[in-house]
Amino acid sequence: MPAREEIFLEDACELAQRWGVSVATMDRVAIAAESYFQETRIRPQIISGFRTQAEQTALGRAGRPTAPDALSTHRSCPATGVD
Repeated sequence: MPAREEIFLEDACELAQRWGVSVATMDRVAIAAESYFQETRIRPQIISGFRTQAEQTALGRAGRPTAPDALSTHRSCPATGVD
């Protein structure tokens, strides 16, 4: 996975595959990102999609708020959580 990536409406399916996120989730994210871009002219970026258990634990230890592993939307496959 890239460290971060800009979101474009036309590549939601490709983004979903690259970030390990469900296509339905990425479709909603891409539509919201396009709306935000139209209002601000700032292109939102993805910084997190699917996470391994080790990545989830490391983020928690680093002080990032994370849900318990069993409840995290980033830990399902495909993930339903995107940051």
